[in-house]
Amino acid sequence: MNRNLIITSVLLLTSVFNYVSGQDLKLNDLEYFETQGVNVLVYSNQFTGGFNDEKNAGIELIHHGVRTAQGGAVRLSGTPEQWDLVPAMPARKVDPVSKTIEVGLRYTDYDFDSRLVVTAKGKGVEISVYLDKPVPAALEGKAGFNLEFLPSQYWNKAYVVDGRYNRFPRYVAGNSVTKPNSQKPKQFKGYVTSDDRGTGRFVDPLPLETGHSFLLAPDDPERMVRITSSNADLMLFDGRVLAQNGWFVVRSLLPAGKTGLVLTWTVEPNAVKGWIREPNIGFSQVGYLPSQPKVSVIELDKKDKALPKASIYKVNEDGSAARVFTGRIVPWGDYFKYHYVKFDFSPVQTPGIYYIQYGRFRTNNFLIENSVYDRITEATSDVWIPIHMNHMFVNEAYRVWHGEPFKEGYLQAPPNTDHFDLHRQGPTTDTRFKALELIPGLNIGGFFDAGDFDIETSSNISVVQNFVRTWEYFKPMRDQTFVDQKQRYVDLHRPDGTPDILQFIEHGTLNLVAQAEIIGHMAQTLSNSVLDNYHHLGDAASITDGLPYNPDLGPYEIAADGRSSGVKDDMWAFTSRNPSLDLSAATMFAAVSRTLKGYNDDLSERALQQSKRLMQEATELAAGRVQENRSWGGGPANMGTNLQLFISTGDQQYRDKFLELLWPSLDRFVNFSLLTALDAIPYMDASYREKLRPYIVKYREYLEKLEKDNPYGVPIGLGNWAGGGEVLNFGTTVCFASKYFPDIIGVEHTFKTASWLFGCHPYHNYSFVAAVGAARPKAVFYGNNRADFSFIPGNVAPGVLFRKPDHFENYDDWPFLWGQNEGTIAGNTSYLIFGSVFRDLVKADQVPVVETTSGTVSGTVDDGVFSFKGIPYARAERFMPPQEPEPWTGVLKCNEFGPVAKQIVAWIADSVMDEKKLFSVNVWTQGISDGRKRPVMLWLHGGGFNVGSSNDPMTYGMALAKKGDVVMVSLNHRLNILGYLDLSACGEKYAQSANVGMLDIVKAMEWIRENIGNFGGNPDDVTVLGESGGGGKVGTLMCMPAAKGLFQKAIIQSGTLVNVMTREQSQALGLEVLKKLGLTPGEADKLNTIPYMDLVKAGNEAVSEIYGPRKPGSPTSYGFVPSADGNVLLQQPFSPGFAGISEEVPLMIGTTLNELMRTYYGEKEMSMEQARERLVKEYGDRTDEFIRLFSKAYPDYTPQDLLSIDNVFRPYTIRTVDARARQGGAPLYVYLLAWKSTVDNASKGSFHGLDIPLAFYNVDLRPDWTGNSEEAWKLADKMSSAWLNFARTGDPNAPGKLPSWEPYTVENGATMYFDNECRIVHNHDRELMHLIRPVD
Repeated sequence: MNRNLIITSVLLLTSVFNYVSGQDLKLNDLEYFETQGVNVLVYSNQFTGGFNDEKNAGIELIHHGVRTAQGGAVRLSGTPEQWDLVPAMPARKVDPVSKTIEVGLRYTDYDFDSRLVVTAKGKGVEISVYLDKPVPAALEGKAGFNLEFLPSQYWNKAYVVDGRYNRFPRYVAGNSVTKPNSQKPKQFKGYVTSDDRGTGRFVDPLPLETGHSFLLAPDDPERMVRITSSNADLMLFDGRVLAQNGWFVVRSLLPAGKTGLVLTWTVEPNAVKGWIREPNIGFSQVGYLPSQPKVSVIELDKKDKALPKASIYKVNEDGSAARVFTGRIVPWGDYFKYHYVKFDFSPVQTPGIYYIQYGRFRTNNFLIENSVYDRITEATSDVWIPIHMNHMFVNEAYRVWHGEPFKEGYLQAPPNTDHFDLHRQGPTTDTRFKALELIPGLNIGGFFDAGDFDIETSSNISVVQNFVRTWEYFKPMRDQTFVDQKQRYVDLHRPDGTPDILQFIEHGTLNLVAQAEIIGHMAQTLSNSVLDNYHHLGDAASITDGLPYNPDLGPYEIAADGRSSGVKDDMWAFTSRNPSLDLSAATMFAAVSRTLKGYNDDLSERALQQSKRLMQEATELAAGRVQENRSWGGGPANMGTNLQLFISTGDQQYRDKFLELLWPSLDRFVNFSLLTALDAIPYMDASYREKLRPYIVKYREYLEKLEKDNPYGVPIGLGNWAGGGEVLNFGTTVCFASKYFPDIIGVEHTFKTASWLFGCHPYHNYSFVAAVGAARPKAVFYGNNRADFSFIPGNVAPGVLFRKPDHFENYDDWPFLWGQNEGTIAGNTSYLIFGSVFRDLVKADQVPVVETTSGTVSGTVDDGVFSFKGIPYARAERFMPPQEPEPWTGVLKCNEFGPVAKQIVAWIADSVMDEKKLFSVNVWTQGISDGRKRPVMLWLHGGGFNVGSSNDPMTYGMALAKKGDVVMVSLNHRLNILGYLDLSACGEKYAQSANVGMLDIVKAMEWIRENIGNFGGNPDDVTVLGESGGGGKVGTLMCMPAAKGLFQKAIIQSGTLVNVMTREQSQALGLEVLKKLGLTPGEADKLNTIPYMDLVKAGNEAVSEIYGPRKPGSPTSYGFVPSADGNVLLQQPFSPGFAGISEEVPLMIGTTLNELMRTYYGEKEMSMEQARERLVKEYGDRTDEFIRLFSKAYPDYTPQDLLSIDNVFRPYTIRTVDARARQGGAPLYVYLLAWKSTVDNASKGSFHGLDIPLAFYNVDLRPDWTGNSEEAWKLADKMSSAWLNFARTGDPNAPGKLPSWEPYTVENGATMYFDNECRIVHNHDRELMHLIRPVD
């Protein structure tokens, strides 16, 4: 016998064995047929959804826990579409004695009635169709009994028809014919789901198979079903031929001309013997914070016996796993179909990778880590939201999500039009526009509602409000999306210099303001006029032809001028006025007006005008009506509007009205109005908060009740659309309540919504959010991802859908069940606000803890940025190279800057009592141990090699870490005589003593390599930067073999004057120090006990002896500096270039216009002649040439400029960059800061160090330099963006902020000229600098 035949026979025999071992079906108290593993529902759910046939009704089969069949009904097509007519159910009767359920079905459009009688017969059910009158003539050959099977549960499985073997196709397969439209059954309200393109014919699929006995999936016992009929042919159709959401359909036509019993089926679903549904172990796929509550809710078959314990296993770095916790299983009780128990593993707090073991069932792994929630909103804000921007071309890398839709605009919907998606146009247009007249100006801004491409006005209002709340509470500076309203172009993952959230607010507002201004009030919707493009699953730009409809043209004809067509595909504006909708818009406009002020002032003012107008008009219109529609804020819509108008205008009348409405609303329904009440807290006095306190107590009672209502402790919706929106609003309310009243609402309550969203819910444990970090997110959502079985990153599913009487479900293999899988713009932006407040609340509540190679450190968190200060990175004896720090046990608190190195000037405090404790780094980061590889920026402080520290406020790294999502690091290291005393002449022990200060920096960089990954940084993407002496240290590192590979990019700010000593010079200086102290080279060890100030005194005397007095303007360092010994330091940096070991390091280098020069900007009345007189003293007969070259370099110069120009740093910088450019290798970028500070009557100029607070985005931390002025902030935004972009990519270009910045060559001399108006100059001052200081 053929081997394949043997295998097939064995499989079939196995299936049959399993089949015959099942138990008889019984009619239970919930009025459906049941045996273990099989539920047959008979009209427990009706065809009453918002979309007619949602594949959720009729006779349904829940087969081994999965609803695999539905739609059992008399239908008018072999492949029913979503808007085909569905039968009403005027009657349903259950008879427990005869074990029957009888339902009456009626098609009013055809006056056609039928009855279904379903009876338990053994292991199956008998379905009988009765007719009191024959099938209407119009339905002969069309009406039949259908039962639909879920394609994803059957494709690639076998089936048998009357002994013929076949297989369900994975892809659409089958034949079809076309028939005259006159033969097509009516559809919903007269709409038509297809465009016949003028043929007058519709598509009618043909059956795949016909027979009397169907055996479905004999190769899968859990899906095997036998269907037989003795009095009718059975046909198998593939509904996907007509619609991607079609199912496999088994169907029998009803005979013409007959009454009574006209059709009988026997349906026998296989029940696998002993089958028990596997436990659904719910937990957060995103993971857990170490300190948070960790409770798994386990969903069990009621016939399953709960185990007494469960365990947590930790995955080790070698791939092995070890049990680290075992805890008790605590029963919760029954909830609808299943039994629930809980497993609390909160004691597990050590960061790591874990999984839950419950009996023989093991979950996928999850993380316990401080950073698990850091990125939960990024995919939503970076991808999902911008993809849904209407009226824009949206691009992502190589993919175009959609072109620019609806260029032709929107037509006025005709009166008395009943739209197919829950809208209708009333008896008038309520506008100045006539039916089908173009309403100009509406095709701007706005967001697609969901998987469809309309603008649902109410949703867009709540969307913009969510954006505003996110901005006002959290000021997210995240910039990952390029938005250009003029080009109508969006590009994902491409920063444009503007916070994305502001651009989203602007985009939504543009459409809503246009509605208010042009229509006069808010439209219900801007939507499709024909059903055949409403269900469109392609590019939004291809829904319409882009041309307005012209009734004078024939069907599908295009006008000769190409400006109109005869295609009836235009979008319509449904404009019936709704005062409640106008009030919601007024609320939103008031909030928008203050948010956009300073960003888009015109739109801000327009929004405020519309808010006031709409509120007044809508309040008058709504007078005397019951306010059923409510705003996002809870309570009557105008309660939220008054609050927002008060916040925007400060007008007390709005405050008084808000309070008048608030308290009665809270008394009636605290759950609904509380969020609006909480929103008001920042704008009210202390008495308001105290008056609110009893309502918070009442809300806590509601939370406690939820714990008893269901095992998850969240409000679970039981409607026809899954209740994800309700859960999100609940979560947001809980978070804000905990934020303002932590003594009443503990932070532990906030985790319930997060756990539900991320995997702790009924049916399965996938995350409902396609979030960054989720280990097992849903793989399939429905939306703007076409008809693909895929998802858009950041999508948020509605959640678990409740099917009466007791079944929860959420498919992850079939996207087309909208109520459980379709992401909506309102839902996703509700998630954005919840995720933002939740993340910040729990982040602020935690103490960030990070493991380093020497021990555990803790830090602080502020404004979403983790800070760690004073982390030890080394230890060292005097004049010895640094070593690893002493390890420590426990957690080292790193909340304050480490000690400052010994100084030699009075103006920097000497905080080091013990020289060995000065070795510390400071770290600022947005994420810790989150797997991210952020660019690292290592700051080296200035002060030459002699003074300075890392704790200067203008060099704090929080602002750059926040703005650019980089990891900022700074450090303290040894300076002056302790860092650079060359004792190498005293023996091998001191061979590296001349450079130990620089070796400290190298040691810190090694610490970064080993540890920065745990702080969210990339050890292989380090940019080292410094100003003045710090810039000199950067240049020195570029000549040190020990530093090679420890940094990848470099920025030198005003650092080209720092030169080092030769080995001979440094040794001579070291011996002179010993001499001044009365020591011989053999007594060098005695230096360890000499007081620091005695060392300094001897050092100063030795320097004077060797070098003499310092010469002003000299490019040579004075005092103790590194030594170019040929070993630790290969050469003099800036002499004029760098060592070849760094030629592949991208470099950015620059100076300020005036640097350390005396400036004359305080002499406001200086004339050109006065300036010339002073120049003559310096330049003599070269003065005229100097002025000529100056005017060439700086055409708009002033007399003060002539005397104040830097004549040291810039010439040596040109020499250095020319040498570097000639080396070739990595790109080189040059800048010149010419912006003059406005402080002290603008007398300071562009002085040495001014680029620090600008590049660090710390304008406010050095107001005595920057003036904290608006123009300083604007320039700081540009400069910091360039610095950040260089750190990310090695290229400082900042499109939208700066002109194109080309790499420097000797020939082009390209230099970014930073001023109020930035520009690129080319060799603009080369001749001038050569005249001033010919250093070439």
